Amino acid sequence: MNAIFMPQSDISLKRINTKYFNLSGKNLWIEIKHSETIKLFQATNNTYETAHIFERTNAQPYLRLIKNENESDNDAFHRIINFQARSIGKATLQKIEISTKDDVHYFHIFN
Repeated sequence: MNAIFMPQSDISLKRINTKYFNLSGKNLWIEIKHSETIKLFQATNNTYETAHIFERTNAQPYLRLIKNENESDNDAFHRIINFQARSIGKATLQKIEISTKDDVHYFHIFN
């Protein structure tokens, strides 16, 4: 963070135009006097890379499965089963679908 501290004598009590606003979280207080802008607080513009693991369209099936945990939601399940390459093939998917129809727990079909 960069902060500019000015002595009290440098800041006049006569304020011509004072604006309190936030420009994307950067400027907290800007005072404009005689066409001169004085920034009393300015944050640095740091940009960090973010990993977008769950986009909105990919998060919705997870929420549907959590909400309907006792009901079968095959569309949501198929949407998330191989998201992020889990290497689950067609044979394994068929076993899982058979187990859901027969009310068999997932752990029993892989043993």
